[in-house]
Amino acid sequence: MPYILRGATQLMSIDQSVFVAKGAMILGDVSIGEGSSVWYNVVVRGDINTISIGKNTNIQDLSCIHVADDCPVVIGDHCVIGHQATIHGAQLGNRVLVGMGALLLNGVTIGDDCIIAAGTLIPEKTIISAGSVVMGFPCKITRSVTDAEKQETFHLAQKYQQIAQAELARQQVGT
Repeated sequence: MPYILRGATQLMSIDQSVFVAKGAMILGDVSIGEGSSVWYNVVVRGDINTISIGKNTNIQDLSCIHVADDCPVVIGDHCVIGHQATIHGAQLGNRVLVGMGALLLNGVTIGDDCIIAAGTLIPEKTIISAGSVVMGFPCKITRSVTDAEKQETFHLAQKYQQIAQAELARQQVGT
């Protein structure tokens, strides 16, 4: 079963269409928009600040979303957060793909339509402009996102939304 805990003075708003997988933990002041999904063994911890996850966004297995006192987390619509990514006190625009194992630290701002490569480290307070491909440890902007890549990110978010809805339906019928 997923573990969802709202603090005594905190708000939580998870749309009824959100899929939360078994083993996921959601705590504190968290909002998650319609059609989004939180997969196996993900931690979303809004204990000392707020976390807002947009519509049709997926947070894949083993990822960690956390905040700092002065750094909330905002993840836009149609984002794909790859397996074992860490997003700590960062803000992401819409249609952002974060690759597996990427690390986004406090105060990071990512514009719309960006691709963050697997294993990338984005240091504190880094600002990545819209439409950038970013990779490296620490990160470097390597080029602009192509129109085909923008479409692929959007389609990947849609695919996960469909998979999540199928999982929700299976859970409701108990199979």
